[in-house]
Amino acid sequence: MAAWANRAELRLPTVGAIPSSRLAPRTFLGGPCLAVAAANKPLEVILILPFLFYFGRRRWKSLLLFLAPLAGLGSLVLAYNLYFFARPLGGYPALSLVRDSGSAHFPILKRFVDGLLGSLVSPSRGLLVYTPWTVCAFWGAARLWKQNSPSWIRPLIVAMAATLVVQVGGGDWWGGFCFGPRYLTDLLPFMTWFLVPVLDSIRVRHGLRLVFAATVAIALWVQVVGAFYYPAGNWDGRPVNVSFEPKRCWDWSDTQLLRSWRAGPAPPMLLDEWERMLQP
Repeated sequence: MAAWANRAELRLPTVGAIPSSRLAPRTFLGGPCLAVAAANKPLEVILILPFLFYFGRRRWKSLLLFLAPLAGLGSLVLAYNLYFFARPLGGYPALSLVRDSGSAHFPILKRFVDGLLGSLVSPSRGLLVYTPWTVCAFWGAARLWKQNSPSWIRPLIVAMAATLVVQVGGGDWWGGFCFGPRYLTDLLPFMTWFLVPVLDSIRVRHGLRLVFAATVAIALWVQVVGAFYYPAGNWDGRPVNVSFEPKRCWDWSDTQLLRSWRAGPAPPMLLDEWERMLQP
């Protein structure tokens, strides 16, 4: 166990263990990455907060490097939204956690539970169905939380949980016309990193190694379906628009993945659109 911890420390060094000459460019590059994510989807601002908290407590120079691209790109996006939409969030609607769901008994809790289960395990929108290796990522997150190393890991996990809560409880968790768990894809880069502390445990157990390989293979097949087959079969629109009947996401007899796969490769619609745009 001690040997595993030593190897994990080598792979997951704390910020204080990284030389300042290497930390500065990494800190600066982290800013625009998160800035672009927040510009694309305002809810991602929640994921910026743990890093602001960490750098603000420990490294003021790093905080300024981190803030520079955030402030620059954020100002441009805010100006754009105010000019064209006259509201800070632009075209994004304000999420509401207090909408009446038609139930007199705990409507907020019911909506949250429905959204959480649908976003995680429903056959046509579930994160664990489309990217089943994330089961190991949850295991890794639990291990990192227990170790609390690096020290910003717990605030990051809390921020990810908060993003999930707001997304599944305050919006349409099924995401309209889309492929798979649209609203949770932003968390996948972090969940990939959560695999690091459990990789050794997976390697030394033959059964776990086979299961993990199977989950990765399934996830790769899902990406092939999404890239080359979807939206063949028009699962989102038939027999009824999924936005009007989100319960369809739970229909195991007619899943988005299998219908798209059986319908065959989709025509290159994006290429056709570009061709039309280039025509005189």
